[in-house]
Amino acid sequence: MSRRFALLIVSLGLSMLWNSIAAAQYGDLIRRIPYEANAVIVLDVGKIHDSPIGKAESWRGQHEKRFEAGLSMVPPSAEHYIVASKMDFEYMTPVWTSAVMDVSYEVSMPELSVWAGGEMDEIEGQAAVRMPTDAYVIKFGVNKMGTMRPGNRQETTNWIRNVYKFSQREPLTPYLAEAVGYVQDLGTPIIMAVDLDGVVSADRVRSRLDELSKESGGVDLSNVDLDAAAKVLAGIRGAMLGVTLRDKVNGKIKVDFGEDVAPIAPIAKPLLLAVLAEQGAMIEEFNDWQVQAGGKLITLEGELLPSGRRRMMSLLDAPAELHQAVSQGQTGGGQPGAQGEGGGKTDEEKQKQLTIAATKQYFNSLVTLIDDIRGQRQSSDFHTWGQVGLWFERYATRIDELPTLNVDPEAVQFGQWISTQFRASESAMKGIGPQSRIAQQRVPTQYNTRTTYTPIGVNFWGPTGVYNTVSQVDNRATGEAKARARTQVKIQGNMQANMSMQGMQQAVGDMRRYLTQKYNVQF
Repeated sequence: MSRRFALLIVSLGLSMLWNSIAAAQYGDLIRRIPYEANAVIVLDVGKIHDSPIGKAESWRGQHEKRFEAGLSMVPPSAEHYIVASKMDFEYMTPVWTSAVMDVSYEVSMPELSVWAGGEMDEIEGQAAVRMPTDAYVIKFGVNKMGTMRPGNRQETTNWIRNVYKFSQREPLTPYLAEAVGYVQDLGTPIIMAVDLDGVVSADRVRSRLDELSKESGGVDLSNVDLDAAAKVLAGIRGAMLGVTLRDKVNGKIKVDFGEDVAPIAPIAKPLLLAVLAEQGAMIEEFNDWQVQAGGKLITLEGELLPSGRRRMMSLLDAPAELHQAVSQGQTGGGQPGAQGEGGGKTDEEKQKQLTIAATKQYFNSLVTLIDDIRGQRQSSDFHTWGQVGLWFERYATRIDELPTLNVDPEAVQFGQWISTQFRASESAMKGIGPQSRIAQQRVPTQYNTRTTYTPIGVNFWGPTGVYNTVSQVDNRATGEAKARARTQVKIQGNMQANMSMQGMQQAVGDMRRYLTQKYNVQF
């Protein structure tokens, strides 16, 4: 018994030591995050790779290939990785985005500057590179890197100055700090969180609930106290997604409120799904997830399928300059892939082979992104394009940041066209809301009109009277007319996105045939 007790003490000690080391590692990165972040993504890359499903599906190797292809902005050699953003929730766009990470080697900033075509700088004693992509890369130490986008030098200076001026700084809000705790204390390898405190007012939520109740196929709010529901929803603290990796990939969305959620508990799942669909962030498996509502939180939990995982991870819009920094560090400078082409080939033959390899990689990346945005699954389930609108802009950015070195210029032009089509579809989806409100405002008030006759006497020609026209507002008919206007706008937006995707699919086939004939290699 004493031996078992001793082993227990040792194991507990090792566990506490590991947790303290992990907390220190993340804490060291967290204190390098700029102030005022309201959204974070935290990854424990090692645990992701070494998870049971990660090993079974060779995630480490897949990650390396995707990173080399420019599809993943998270370096495989990163140990801990944090992306922080200050989001403008009115327009769902980041004011700034910063990424910090640990790497397993020392990056040469002069070599990075030459390789990426950037400009060397020094800010508050830290080596920095001003990238041509409107961002700064900062070297915080031998194995710590950070980026800031947009590349405003004054803002970047204030960021670095605060990092070293306040050694014990806590830049995260309490809610985001709580989210990071799930990674460093509980071992959850993937956490995404947004702080929503004070984002919406009760009046605005109440108005939106009225609209939801009238929409065709919307949330049934007939038995809900809308005033009480609006008060609960306006008190939202934030939302986070945690992903656990075992034999399957399971996700859990947790939405926290400032008071008891009892007024919205009966409609928790349809309401949450409606909000996700409205923001274009819907993933098909959410429909099958289990919901629980109680106390001050709502949770939605279930399995994440491969397409859903890809879309979730596409939210990692970490700047491509970190990708460049890591690639440069791994290759020791110079142009990646430009070496090892021997065999007695002429320079022209070497360049052609290099162009073919780079172009195939680029084209295959485009096809992967296009196929994924269509939301195909084995069951062939589809959502409306409005429900996946968020992913259009994310994937357009992915295309913009794909490596183009040695890629056929016509293939690059084709990629730019695809990116433009994605953004056009995203604009169509974003326009549904404003256009719907305008269309509803233009709907005239509907009236019930009737005519009455009141006799007033008799004259030479006979009885006389007064005809009166009485009109009453018909709220039901007005609501139905507005619902028809909303539906029409949604149909038009979805049709535009659908036609755009069909055009892209046809264009991919044409480009595949063209490149195959041009290089006499199957694309």
